[in-house]
Amino acid sequence: MIYSVPAAIVAIFHGLVVVVLFVGVFFALLNKLKRWPVLEKTYLSFAVLMIVSYVFTGGCYLTNIEQWLWRKAHSPFAYSGGCISHYLGLVRIKVDDDSVYWVLVSSLILGLGSYILRYCLMRLRSSKQRD
Repeated sequence: MIYSVPAAIVAIFHGLVVVVLFVGVFFALLNKLKRWPVLEKTYLSFAVLMIVSYVFTGGCYLTNIEQWLWRKAHSPFAYSGGCISHYLGLVRIKVDDDSVYWVLVSSLILGLGSYILRYCLMRLRSSKQRD
């Protein structure tokens, strides 16, 4: 029981992180991320943490924490595999972890790539104007 509350808190936060990552991609692609400074900083922070997590642990750090807490709580919500495929499965949407992984990687590449490209182009334009 003592682990159930932290597990639920991590699960809710985890869901919010997923939403911010996907919303951030759309705003980055539409070049609207700069208009929302809090979303911009949050998206970039979560995206960098996600990349670092996958590079160093091979998976999502929040998924690992959430799974550990659910197991310690002896909860029926305990699961293995990815969180997105797990929670979508609860609402009868079947996706495999590999598909979710590639959607995540693709969205991070698209979102961060477009953001970085626009940032570099902006810096290039401003340096040309100074000359």
